[in-house]
Amino acid sequence: MTFTTFFKGVRAAPFPEFLTQEVSYDSAKLPRTSPKEQLILIAISDRTIYGLEIQRLIETTTKENISLGSLYPILHSLAKKGLVSSVWGDETTCGARRKYYSLTSKGQDVIRNIFTTQYRLLCDDLPKDGGDD
Repeated sequence: MTFTTFFKGVRAAPFPEFLTQEVSYDSAKLPRTSPKEQLILIAISDRTIYGLEIQRLIETTTKENISLGSLYPILHSLAKKGLVSSVWGDETTCGARRKYYSLTSKGQDVIRNIFTTQYRLLCDDLPKDGGDD
């Protein structure tokens, strides 16, 4: 069963293409991420998006509030880990410049690893004897 088959009907938008690609990577070499970092990476997904949009998307979708005071340090941390990249946009009509974030290929690998792990936990057979406690 593939991700797209498993999640069919769950989400109206198409799956990000990078999730459907078979890529081999060493998950042990991927940086560890906190649940909030994972949430932000998934919110960015295949988008090029600025901070306030990330905050609104997470709040609208999960009802979890991430303040801008904590969002930007997390984005900076993700950039230092090589998981997101950023570019400054042009000035808007009000004069403020926006910094747009997108995933790097390493960031895509982290998301793919998160979904693969969750998928395996959900779908793989448990040991018949209940496993070790």
